Amino acid sequence: MSRLAVEVRVDVAESDRNRVEVILGRNLSEEELWSGLGRAALREYVQMVCGSQAPTRGSDMLENRLVLLVKELGEVFLEEETVAQAFQLTRTRARSLMRTTFARHRLSIEGVMQKTIQRVLKRAKPGGKDARGTFTVGPIPPLVLEKLNEALHARGGRWALPRHKGSVSLYDGTKEAINELRHEFGLEKLK
Repeated sequence: MSRLAVEVRVDVAESDRNRVEVILGRNLSEEELWSGLGRAALREYVQMVCGSQAPTRGSDMLENRLVLLVKELGEVFLEEETVAQAFQLTRTRARSLMRTTFARHRLSIEGVMQKTIQRVLKRAKPGGKDARGTFTVGPIPPLVLEKLNEALHARGGRWALPRHKGSVSLYDGTKEAINELRHEFGLEKLK
């Protein structure tokens, strides 16, 4: 595999640039965002010209684009709202696209999912005053939450991460459950 160094200059309306940066730029520098978008677009065109990954349906094309964007921009594209805005879809259609894409292409994006889960678990903070030692984790994108709950279920099904009271994207878990997940996803257990 050869590596290309490409420098491209593109005229983009200031309003479009701002919109892209607002929708996709969270947790990314300007350089990371624009170079990631450029790499994803270039990969898509190389696939098209070479005939590999040539989608025949519109939904296949959207899935392929989502995979390329996840690989290049990471966890930004694990959030339903971001996918809905970037692909001009309703949240329901974005959720459906994400589920289908991640089911069909899970092996190719597993690394991004793993890193996202590790980042989420590293942000676990003590959050409860009960004797069980509750930790609050989040924000957690819905597909990542499903993956975490699947992992807990596979390890005995004793826990799930319930929603943190009064929150939309924060979840609570016992120290034992968080440590099970940290162990499962290659992190040191909490002390």
